[in-house]
Amino acid sequence: MVKHVLLAALLVLLGPTASFGSERVYSSRSLPDRETEHYIITTLPTPEGVQFEAGGLQFVGADSLACSTRTGDIWIGKGVLGDPAGVKWTLFESGLHEVLSLAWRDGWLYALQRGELTRLKDTNGDGRADIVETVCDGWGISGNYHEYCFGTKFDREGNMWVALTLTGSFSSEAAYRGCKHLLELGHRDISMIVMDAKLANFADRIAGYRQALEEAGAGKRTRVVTGGLDVESCRAAVERELRRSNRPTAIFAASYAATLGAIRAMRAVGLDLPGDISLIGIDDSDWMAVLHPYISAVAQPVEAMATEAWRLLNHRLAGGHAKSARIRLHCTLHVRESTRAVR
Repeated sequence: MVKHVLLAALLVLLGPTASFGSERVYSSRSLPDRETEHYIITTLPTPEGVQFEAGGLQFVGADSLACSTRTGDIWIGKGVLGDPAGVKWTLFESGLHEVLSLAWRDGWLYALQRGELTRLKDTNGDGRADIVETVCDGWGISGNYHEYCFGTKFDREGNMWVALTLTGSFSSEAAYRGCKHLLELGHRDISMIVMDAKLANFADRIAGYRQALEEAGAGKRTRVVTGGLDVESCRAAVERELRRSNRPTAIFAASYAATLGAIRAMRAVGLDLPGDISLIGIDDSDWMAVLHPYISAVAQPVEAMATEAWRLLNHRLAGGHAKSARIRLHCTLHVRESTRAVR
């Protein structure tokens, strides 16, 4: 059975085609014999028109495989161990939140969503879930788009372990430090661009931005602009901001997409960066120190986040039973070429 689970993981993630861009996926028949002795890789067709993005996998019968998707669906494929062309998919449930782990116990399918562990059951045999129950939601959810949950199969005592992969950085401090840097350069008209002000991480960043302005006596100049969830919507929002008669002297982009959108907007309007306007972003990336002008940014402590996650996981694996922890880690300010003193 272990071999089948591993086999299914390879099958579903490959999806309906045999290539990704210019990279080909070869049949196991062309691999060294020592590999095909252990696993035979066969491509399964996925439901037509569905962007699968498989997350969790769980056999729910001798030849039936439940597959969850990042977009919140759970599909059940029947005949997955036979002829791939004969696989029949049924949508078991939809409208869930990033189901990345599945488990099966006593006729219930357990699905770990971002904010809770849920169990589902088909009671009338039509292939659709009739009962959906919350098992546990004790860890909460912050709204941060990096927050993911992964679960295990049931252990010998009937427990399921949940790994919360976001330790988190101190978002309000990140925005506070970035805004303080602009204030120290003499900026007072600073517009903050956020993707969605209702999300908890952006609300924290707005609070840090406002705190820095208030301490500098510029609290009445606070201006928060909501862009959207992609680069293009952020570009449009920043461009409108830059075309105002009293445009800001600096843009504080509260996310990676907002930073890209701001750069595109500045080019569309014809403003020189940083000659006409300064820019600082939250979420650092390699490209920000490749193309001139280099972009100033507040970097999240990715390595420290990974270290804390492993430390907590190892503690649990060693038998520890501490309560869930929400850890705030400090960010780092990288001052580069996109910010300069007000002329």
